[in-house]
Amino acid sequence: MAIAVGEPDLAARLLERPRSSAIRHQLSALAAQAALAEAGEDHDSAIRLHAEAAEAWQAYGHPLERGLALFGLGRCRAQTGHKDAQAALLSAREVFTQLRAAPLVADTAKWLNESGATTA
Repeated sequence: MAIAVGEPDLAARLLERPRSSAIRHQLSALAAQAALAEAGEDHDSAIRLHAEAAEAWQAYGHPLERGLALFGLGRCRAQTGHKDAQAALLSAREVFTQLRAAPLVADTAKWLNESGATTA
């Protein structure tokens, strides 16, 4: 949330706090690190962290967070011209469609259009 409102420094400070042993909290911190790297345009780190988060959220069983991580992965790959950007975006859109998360489906479709993928 801090990143979304233009406060990446606050997000970084929050991540410096002691970590919880709860898996969900650890995965949330991983997702926050990915978002922070993306916001800082450290796309290599963001790609790695979003990919790790997507896999971890899949194993944990949280489809929305997995979809958000895939969406972040796709955005970062698209911004760097990575050939697998569309695959991540399509996977994210599929998750959001299954969840009936219309605003996220629309956001993903915009990125798919910009990256040249079909949105059918």
